[in-house]
Amino acid sequence: MFTKEETFMITAWGKLYRRELSGILQYPEGKIHEDEYVTYKAFYAAGKVAVSSCTGYNYLQRNGSIVHSFSEKNLEVLDAFRQAPEFFDAEGDAELRQLAQKRLMRMLRSCYFRAEKLDASVRKRIYDEWKSEYRKIRNNPDTDFTFSERTANRLFALSPKIYSLLKSMTN
Repeated sequence: MFTKEETFMITAWGKLYRRELSGILQYPEGKIHEDEYVTYKAFYAAGKVAVSSCTGYNYLQRNGSIVHSFSEKNLEVLDAFRQAPEFFDAEGDAELRQLAQKRLMRMLRSCYFRAEKLDASVRKRIYDEWKSEYRKIRNNPDTDFTFSERTANRLFALSPKIYSLLKSMTN
């Protein structure tokens, strides 16, 4: 979930949990992306997670679903991403805190581009938050950026347009 260079989509429907974790699985009411608020906590409390490549579920993606459309409401996911570094900080887990903070930065970049049809002030707010997070983490001597993370961050800080152009050329 907190890899060094990727952001995975977290879903409630793709998991089975032990009964002992049911107290952690309190999804916030009225939120979209509600699974992002609890999955990392459940994984952390579980201590051990098994993964299967079995395809036992067909997921129908509808036009107009939160996966295929983007509105300001979709930015609620950032609240969950903001909470994760704080959670790991409270747990005293510096490594996962750092990975969660990097994940927040990747999600902010993603939201910046997905919000292109929204009001320019929304994109500016996202970009300003990204810059604030980047300032916090870039000068921390414990931060372990890979070459591609350093490059992506520097390009995005310099110009989101240049970042986007170069990213599209490498995909």
